[in-house]
Amino acid sequence: LSSGCGAHHTRGKLRWSPEGLQLFALNVARPVANLQCFPFVRPLLEHYQHRMRGSVGAPGSPTSLCGPPVCVLLGDDRMLCVHGMDANGDVERPTMHQVTVPRHYADSNWPMRCASLSHCGRHIAVAGRRGFAVHSLEHGSWKVFGDVNQEKQLEVHGLAWMDDCVIVVNFVPQPPKLAVRGPLVEEEEGRYELRVYSRHFLDSSTLVCTYSLRACPHALDSRGNHLLLLRQDQDMLTAIVLERAVQGPAKPAAGQPNYTITELQELLIVSNRKPPVLVSMALPGNRDGSGVPEAAVVLHSDGELCLLDLDSGAERCLKRGIENFWLELPAPKPKGGDEDGEDGEDGEEMAHQELWLYGDRGLQALNLARHGEAGAREKVYHNMTDLGPELEFDSEVYPVAVCEGLFSVVGIAQQFLGMFGTQRSIFQIQPKSQSILSALLRNHLRTEGSHVAALNLANSAQRHPHFSHSLEWLVFSLLNELSQKDSCDTEPQLERAIWVLQHFPQYLDVVVRVARKTDPTLWPLLAAHTGPPSSLFDQAVRNGALKTASCYLVVVETIEGADQGQDCALRLLQEVLQAGEYNLTGELVRFLVRSARDMKYSPWVKDEAASQDEGATLGFLGYIFSFGSAKEDPSKSREKLLKSAVHKLLSAHAAALLAAREMKALAAFMKNTGFDVIPLLTTERQRGAYLESFALAVKQVGASLSMEDEHELALANKADCELLLEAFRDAGCTEWVVVLATLLRRTSMLLNLFRNDQALYQAYCKALMGLPEYNELLVELQEGTYESRVRDDG
Repeated sequence: LSSGCGAHHTRGKLRWSPEGLQLFALNVARPVANLQCFPFVRPLLEHYQHRMRGSVGAPGSPTSLCGPPVCVLLGDDRMLCVHGMDANGDVERPTMHQVTVPRHYADSNWPMRCASLSHCGRHIAVAGRRGFAVHSLEHGSWKVFGDVNQEKQLEVHGLAWMDDCVIVVNFVPQPPKLAVRGPLVEEEEGRYELRVYSRHFLDSSTLVCTYSLRACPHALDSRGNHLLLLRQDQDMLTAIVLERAVQGPAKPAAGQPNYTITELQELLIVSNRKPPVLVSMALPGNRDGSGVPEAAVVLHSDGELCLLDLDSGAERCLKRGIENFWLELPAPKPKGGDEDGEDGEDGEEMAHQELWLYGDRGLQALNLARHGEAGAREKVYHNMTDLGPELEFDSEVYPVAVCEGLFSVVGIAQQFLGMFGTQRSIFQIQPKSQSILSALLRNHLRTEGSHVAALNLANSAQRHPHFSHSLEWLVFSLLNELSQKDSCDTEPQLERAIWVLQHFPQYLDVVVRVARKTDPTLWPLLAAHTGPPSSLFDQAVRNGALKTASCYLVVVETIEGADQGQDCALRLLQEVLQAGEYNLTGELVRFLVRSARDMKYSPWVKDEAASQDEGATLGFLGYIFSFGSAKEDPSKSREKLLKSAVHKLLSAHAAALLAAREMKALAAFMKNTGFDVIPLLTTERQRGAYLESFALAVKQVGASLSMEDEHELALANKADCELLLEAFRDAGCTEWVVVLATLLRRTSMLLNLFRNDQALYQAYCKALMGLPEYNELLVELQEGTYESRVRDDG
């Protein structure tokens, strides 16, 4: 099955395919031995962070719906493209689609050996045993060599992209030579070369240029017009930097472009490290990546990650046990403006780069930087250890891409599925994502003056589904760290985080959620950066965020005292009643009763309260009881004052609803507050329940409860009407009972009301005749009255 396996593997029951993408298992336990094949895929080592690019491709194509792929998984005859979002743009649901290599190419060149995703994310180059093919994710089309002989001349050992061109590392065997005496002898030696092809058409005529190599590179990287090649030979690491010069048009349709490749630099470094498997140019001269790179990040085959200084040739170990890394991608240069100023600004901005790592310790982050003047710059790095626990990625998910533009890490998980009706089971590959927005914000808040960059980052992330949660987690984690250790770095970060948070409408919600999730002993520390909670409460009330304001009451009571909390609660109760948000009314009433019951004044507080003006002492209570029982009975406890104040507000509001015939609102008020309106209706205030016109009252109440048509009667509205009916009946409001019983078509109740009051019955029938929708009810009443009279006469 595999010619490359050693003799010690021949007696085994498992065998790998040549490229390690298939595992064959021989089952000899059964009477008839069978062979099973398990396919595998491996992620391409894409070492740049994937930023959010604009939608590309025609509508309906995978790349236009889900964005460019953030990672490509290579199989023996297919590729799996992982996207950072779904078709609706939801970054919480990354998707994956399959691209199958054309059969006419795969049959003669199986298995696939290497592949490369273009920097724009629109094209994929894949190579098998011979030749290579280019797939367009935008159009779903393939381009292969039309001449099979030209395809067979290519033995690809590496692929890379440079704009619209594919860079191929090709092995060219030496032609067989005629021996002095004997037949032709084929020598195994050959040479390697770089070939640059235009992706628009694969043919020898579109070969842009070639460049001879002394050996096959173990790793290569391209960025802008530069190409970096690395090779490890015994105790020597060779690094070559090449530059491409472009002359002429870039598309073959307008004429063949004239490219030249020249060597800029060659470094021979004494090193006994393992061969490199992945390299990425770092710290370019300009922000757009067009400058000559000054360093490179190198991953060796044993998992050692190093920083290679391309100026001095020094190679330093960064981490060990690393499987993959992602380097911050240089941003494209903005158009327009002063080029000199922009170049200087871009060079200054690119003085550091973020480096994300994944290995035996999970997901980590480093920061690469340069110090010193040009020509003598020192490349340094430091661990970003204070990014918070958000980078603790799920151990069952293997990260394959860091998408800084999507503020997430995309990984691959295996889902175990059982096949229905059989005893067999399969594994299904499933992409997953995890937000790293909080970690990115923390990184931007590390240094002084970085809060502006953090604000720009937060502005670009407002549409992220976890934006509010990430801000909350950022403040929460910084607050907890500051309480656990006296760190001179954490407190400035918390101050900058609050400053960034104040620029967004989620500010009040985030602060109160952080406070409610932390220990009350940390609330003064939080208030030292956000200001008094009562001012945040007032701001929430002004903004109409009454639910948020209600969450601040406990914080105000704890930090500023119970009297201030009760004063805020009473003011909020008035706002809630005016807004009709009765679901908050019950919570406020319970808060006031509990707060007054728990707060017992000490003797010196009582003496101080007696010596001061009562209205100023009681705050909002003094305003409510500016005349009445508060001054008449100064010895009354605050608990009784609060209960009286609440009852006064609720009674006034219920009377106003009754006078305005807002019966639906009155029913909601009664259900959510538990307020007993019966005493209100039985007192002198029941003048508000007097009806001037029965017909008008039926129309107004029916419209308020949406009960004009019996067939459209909702269960909720019927329950509200039943609740009101019971209350008015217990209060003895006969006229209202008649109105509500009419709306509910309660014939038996109406007959009982009219049994001993014929005058009321006659007036009711006369008024009901003017309402055609109640003709059936009137007939039922007349029939019931007649039957009642017959029984009485009998």
